[in-house]
Amino acid sequence: MSRFIDIHNHVLPIDDGAKDYRDSLRMLQDAVDSHISTVFVSPHIIPNGKYCPTTEFILKEVIKLKEMAKDIPIEIKFGSEFQVNADSMPFIQNKQYLCYEGTDYLLVEFSRTSLYHGLIEDALDELSGNGVKIIIAHPERYFESVEEAVSKCKRWIKHGYYIQINRSSLIKGNNPLQRKIAYNLLLENCVHLIASDAHRVSGPRRLVLIDVFNKVKLFFGKSFAEIIFHTNTTNLVLNKELSSTKSIKSGYKFVQRLVVRLFC
Repeated sequence: MSRFIDIHNHVLPIDDGAKDYRDSLRMLQDAVDSHISTVFVSPHIIPNGKYCPTTEFILKEVIKLKEMAKDIPIEIKFGSEFQVNADSMPFIQNKQYLCYEGTDYLLVEFSRTSLYHGLIEDALDELSGNGVKIIIAHPERYFESVEEAVSKCKRWIKHGYYIQINRSSLIKGNNPLQRKIAYNLLLENCVHLIASDAHRVSGPRRLVLIDVFNKVKLFFGKSFAEIIFHTNTTNLVLNKELSSTKSIKSGYKFVQRLVVRLFC
């Protein structure tokens, strides 16, 4: 089986994820056991917020984690999850964010309250002007309806942005609306990447991907799952453009919609 690359997690113990480096190492071992070969750590950068580490501090802590995890067969790369808020523009202008290591890709998140504020589009335009390729994290969290989520994500994609949903959003027991939105975004070819957004050693926010890979493969087909879990993560590492699942022709859309409606 091909190994996985996880591009969104909170393994580095500097925000609301891993509590300490002991937890970090347990999460990394869990990742290896579930066929993950590379993790891009993505700690929160919330401008003037609760978690607002400098890029220098993040890089220092990544070096520390690599040293502590040297006996675990996994590659650790740096990144960040940058939140667009009312204070983010100076941070963007001063490039106080961390793109994924070796790439121009940046993981960006919002809060539901700021989603439709004009600052969101201004900030995304400013980032794009800096040459940043934008990946929007977990949009399934931001909306009150499937229709609203699909419409907004399609507009983001037309602007050249990419969409990442969370593993936990595809699992039974998660918020039902988030799960419904996540599966419908997959149906509408609005997802480029699926990541763990891991925060814990156990529970739904573990650092694993194999379970949702198998679920997506079952519902949408192997070629569809391969694009999201392997082609696009590899392209990200190489700083290449990501592919759309629109290239996968399916004669079973009606069946897929029925399955999602009944079981997801």
